[in-house]
Amino acid sequence: MERLRVTFKKSLNDLLFSLVCVLITAPIASAAPCPFPSQNVCQSAKVLDEPHRSTKFTASNTSRLLCDSGMPGGWYRFKSNGTDVAMPTTCIETDHCGTITPIWFKGILPSTQQGAVEGKGCINRGKEDYLLFAYGGTKCCHEELQICAKNCNGYYVYRLTRSPGCSISYCAGDQTVCAYGKIGQNCAFDLYPKMTSQPVLETPKCENGNLQFRCLIPFDSQDNKANFNVTWMVDGKPIIDFRTHQPIIQTLTNGQRIATLNAYKLARNMGKRLQCSVRSYYLPMNVNSGAIASHGIFTGIIAEPPSITTSENGTPQEITLKTSIPHCAPIGSEPSCDFAVEIKGRDNFTNFTNDISTAGCSYPFIYNPINHKCEAKIKIVATRDFVKDGDKTHTLSFNPIETAENKHHSLQNIMWMKHQISPIQVHTIDKKKGVCSAVADPHITSIAGKSVQSYNIGVSELYRTKASCTSIRPLKIHIQSNKACYAHRKGACICGIVAQEGNDIVEVNGCTHRKNVYYVSKYKRLVDGTTFHTDTGGKKFYINFPSGARLTVTSNDKYQMFSPVTLDIPSDHKGCAEGQCGSFDGKYIDRNGNNWANSTSALNNGIFSKSWFIPSPQSLFDKKPSSINPKYRIDQHEFCQCIQNTSCTGLANNPLKHVFNGKKGIPITNKKNPRRRRSEPAKITNYLRKRSLPTWPTATGKTLSYATELCKNSFQKASLYPYCKVNVDGYSAMIESCTEDIRITDSLNFLDNYVSVYNDACQITIAGDTKYYVVGTNGHLVLPDYVTSHVCPNECSMRGRCHQGQCLCNSGYHGPDCAVKVGSVPFIHFIYGDDNVDGLCDIRQENCLTSFIVADNIMFSSSLLCRVQYLTMENKTLTDDKIKGHFMVEGIFTSFNELECSLPLSDVSKGALVGGFRISITTDGLHYSNEDTLIIYDSLCQECNAGGDCKLKPNTCDIDGQCRQKGEQNSEHQICEPSVSQLNWTTDQRVNEIDHFTATLTGCMCVDDPGSFTCACCQNAGCPCASLSPHQCVDCRHQDECGKYPEIFNI
Repeated sequence: MERLRVTFKKSLNDLLFSLVCVLITAPIASAAPCPFPSQNVCQSAKVLDEPHRSTKFTASNTSRLLCDSGMPGGWYRFKSNGTDVAMPTTCIETDHCGTITPIWFKGILPSTQQGAVEGKGCINRGKEDYLLFAYGGTKCCHEELQICAKNCNGYYVYRLTRSPGCSISYCAGDQTVCAYGKIGQNCAFDLYPKMTSQPVLETPKCENGNLQFRCLIPFDSQDNKANFNVTWMVDGKPIIDFRTHQPIIQTLTNGQRIATLNAYKLARNMGKRLQCSVRSYYLPMNVNSGAIASHGIFTGIIAEPPSITTSENGTPQEITLKTSIPHCAPIGSEPSCDFAVEIKGRDNFTNFTNDISTAGCSYPFIYNPINHKCEAKIKIVATRDFVKDGDKTHTLSFNPIETAENKHHSLQNIMWMKHQISPIQVHTIDKKKGVCSAVADPHITSIAGKSVQSYNIGVSELYRTKASCTSIRPLKIHIQSNKACYAHRKGACICGIVAQEGNDIVEVNGCTHRKNVYYVSKYKRLVDGTTFHTDTGGKKFYINFPSGARLTVTSNDKYQMFSPVTLDIPSDHKGCAEGQCGSFDGKYIDRNGNNWANSTSALNNGIFSKSWFIPSPQSLFDKKPSSINPKYRIDQHEFCQCIQNTSCTGLANNPLKHVFNGKKGIPITNKKNPRRRRSEPAKITNYLRKRSLPTWPTATGKTLSYATELCKNSFQKASLYPYCKVNVDGYSAMIESCTEDIRITDSLNFLDNYVSVYNDACQITIAGDTKYYVVGTNGHLVLPDYVTSHVCPNECSMRGRCHQGQCLCNSGYHGPDCAVKVGSVPFIHFIYGDDNVDGLCDIRQENCLTSFIVADNIMFSSSLLCRVQYLTMENKTLTDDKIKGHFMVEGIFTSFNELECSLPLSDVSKGALVGGFRISITTDGLHYSNEDTLIIYDSLCQECNAGGDCKLKPNTCDIDGQCRQKGEQNSEHQICEPSVSQLNWTTDQRVNEIDHFTATLTGCMCVDDPGSFTCACCQNAGCPCASLSPHQCVDCRHQDECGKYPEIFNI
């Protein structure tokens, strides 16, 4: 019974639907004229000859669905195989007319006399009730399109508009139509060959020096009537031949089933997906089947992996760019990938553009004989940027590929021209840097923030990287402490420092007093890229290493100490740091492997620090490595930031690298090796432990709270205090160090030093956090001026006011840091030469082209000049050379009380025994200092002292003002024989006996020591005696003659 009810209900619904269709399709009494121009449209209408628009053709018979969404608005004429047909004027059900959603004509088809009339195109989306809610309208006509019809006396033309989507199309005609691809009676015959599977695009192979793609058509090869058109496509579009400018289409006949494409025809189409699209047909009908495309092959350059994640303390990672298709060489040639890619980095999420570094910015592709492809390997690492800027994602982009210039290009190399490689995603993980500082006594603030006290005198290891950490540049820093800062108390302050990273070594030494004068000697050996500067005040030194580590050393001339000493440490040192600075994770491992992290007394009483002291002569102060390890050369480990202006200075980017207090950093140029202080103690002395530890209150009544307030007030004098205040990194440790100095010394002597300590800490705090940064003129985040160019050197010596990096000095003082009293004249304490001996320079040891002057009341200035007077030896006395006179030369400022003056070649370099220069200096070009003398001599013949007294050495001669060695001969066969005369040539017959083979006793290369030119020069085919008698030549057939006449040749 229930089944009868359902059947009845369905029949009733069908009946109602038919009645509605009749009602809505009933003829309309009259029709409105068409609003569109219709003149001559019978002749101009576009013909649509598509039999499958028939109302009797259902979409279930084909996978092809007609769609008119791309039809431009205009007049159309419908035909079916050449016969005119008209649009239906009654409701058409779905899945008819070769589509899913048909459109039929609602209105009156006009007579010839009526002209063009307006109607509606009804879109029928189906019978379901919910469609009325979804689209509106009525059943069978959910949506209406504005169309027109015109009777052209035998056929109709229609003014149509595009359908609102797919698959929606207009119906026309009611003829019976065969399914696509079928013809004949009962549709029994194929209109074109039926392909049952898609064509196969094979992996390309090298054939006769060319890379070939093959498209295989899986169709019966015995069917010779089947023909195929193969269109080569990239990303769904036909490839246009760059020679003919036509699509590349190949025709296969007579059983052919393989189409080929030479890869060079892909030029300017690389980086796309290649397919072969095939249509079949029979002759003579020449009706094409629908196109069937093969699977695709990507023809471009791919990245493996396509993205990476790297951290700031991680090792470099590698991405391989390689061609997705093989590379072929012309016949008779070796495969060569003559093209390269250039990186163009682009940051997606931040203005801070140096977070990734690559091992270069341009990469040539290299042929890989294993996979026969071209490859380029890119090493990528997160830049050690010393900035807390969070994890980020970057896009590493590439410029279009260029081929190598001035080379014979194969066609396959050329096809890569202008190919654009897809970008690579690089995710960087931010890691914290480390900071370690030492002030005054010294109080060391470790990397983990704890205070470490070191009151020992001697040489110790402030910081070093573990030997096991071979993936980073090794860094070690030795400090030397003495008691000069404590005139009447037992204590220790840093007076010297030596730092070595890789092959680079820098020494700044104030421990070596001369003539009771405190000065800072400097030494450098820079081969890996380290920079060494001072500021215009000459009391702060900046050492920037390739790893990004930055060491600043401030010289306090008042207390003859270095304070503060600050080390900025790259994040990749985590797990590698040791020494008195401790480690990143708060461990304090001594040289014996003991961890003192839980022993506050060991850290505070110098026990931990003592373990890091170095006995003489094992420190860098005593001996510096002379060898160069190529592993650490910067050109072997070059990393670049290829964002805008390419910078290839390593994988580090310390934002403070080019920041100096004041507007200018002055490079340190000299390379001299500071002499050790002769009175340096060999053993380590702990002065503090020889007395009881001072307690609060001090002997004079100073309390901890009083000292704390004094220290805070001292910090507030710093020019950077308004920007950091108490938020400076390590603020508590600075308070602790400052109050500790007051407790130990029971004085306020060091308070002014903490102004510089605070500024250093604030500068590092601001540089390490992007929240302080501002947007620069290039749109990138940059450090604000107040922490860079607007910082004054030495806080203007507390004798002036800092204004935008320039000191406005108090009355009575001037200079870049207000350190010099107005009206004071420079005073030279002493001069020394390249070999670091007071007042003397030995031409046998150095070139003696620079004088180093230690003087008071000097300053960095364009008017800093040296007046140099030539000296000559007359009557065994150095006097002014009246012929050569004097000259002026620019003074090179290297510290607050030292400068350099360049010197010309002296007569000593030309053979004279003794010469020299008398030098004075000026800072204003008007007032000159006292004069001092630099004596230049030849130690081969002379012994000189700083007073200018020189005497001839035994076994040498002073002949015609020239230095001669014993046995040296002239062209007249005379020799220097000191036992006869030190002032004249001596005639000796024995010289003539062998002179046939010996031209001169010295001046030629020694065969057993190629670096030396102190051996005899031979003539007349003579042979040198080498080590048997270095200054003698003999007949090559009589080597036994070597060693004869030792009184002549054994000089």
